[in-house]
Amino acid sequence: MGLEVVRTGAEISLGEIQASRQKVRKKTGDLGISDLLNSMKRHGQIHAVSLLKNDDGTYELINGHRRHTAALKGGIPTLRANIYSIPPDEEEERELLIQQHLYAANMAEPLIDLERGYMFKAVKEDFGLDDSGVAACFEGETEDSVRKALSLLEIDEHALQVVQAYPDKFDEATLRVLAEYASPEKRAWRLKPGEQVRVAEMVARQENKLAAVDARELEKEIRGVVKTRRNEAHAKSQEEKGAKQTKPHNRLIGSDEAAVKALFKRIEQLELAVRELHSKGVHEITEIRLADKRDATDRLYEAASQVESFINTKLAPLPTMRKEP
Repeated sequence: MGLEVVRTGAEISLGEIQASRQKVRKKTGDLGISDLLNSMKRHGQIHAVSLLKNDDGTYELINGHRRHTAALKGGIPTLRANIYSIPPDEEEERELLIQQHLYAANMAEPLIDLERGYMFKAVKEDFGLDDSGVAACFEGETEDSVRKALSLLEIDEHALQVVQAYPDKFDEATLRVLAEYASPEKRAWRLKPGEQVRVAEMVARQENKLAAVDARELEKEIRGVVKTRRNEAHAKSQEEKGAKQTKPHNRLIGSDEAAVKALFKRIEQLELAVRELHSKGVHEITEIRLADKRDATDRLYEAASQVESFINTKLAPLPTMRKEP
């Protein structure tokens, strides 16, 4: 299966060439166009573009969009091209054949993970494939590599627009951290869409120069953003509860008493669970990722902080039911 070669090294007028929607470098395709144009004028066109011949005699550009853009910008009238056609019995696979050709043609200048993510997403949606099916369409890809590329698309689209506007400011490690905290799997530490945009803008503008170049520092910055939002939400909640209280309670009513009993029961269950883990040796647990261990620790401290605040502010004024010795 593959595109059939019709002719190689043909000089084709730019007026006969139509751009394909299958452009895989949509996000970085306009970088360095001026440098490419200068090179083409000085040394000529080094690599031929790939064209798909249409029934009406025109050609669809399926590879070489940057060379085509440079030629249009610089007034170069023709491009040297290799011309292909779709085998008659494979017309239904047209889009997939083009994607495979693009993938192979770009191996000399590999697509970045974000570009691969967009390409894999298009193939999944066009052909109804799962990650394993997509991987089978491209030599050298695995289900895991497809999943990792697609995970970058967890980032909010508006944040990705910032990334695409400043591609030289975002390396793969930075995008990986941003995608990790955009994923629902992060649960309590997940960045909201607006927060993702702010973090992306912070990186693009180099507001925190260390976080912009060090993924670990970026992670600290992100967790700081989430923690600030959670603290503000907690403070607001406490303020609203305080405003509703017109007089202090002097006793626990039925539902309050049940809630407090349930709270202390859960604290006791937590203590037992921690003792059990400690007795087994937590250091021997190797299947849990370091990030998940850190997440569990942070959530535990956060919960303990809230319980302490509840006890000090809500339970302190209440009379105790236990008789002091």
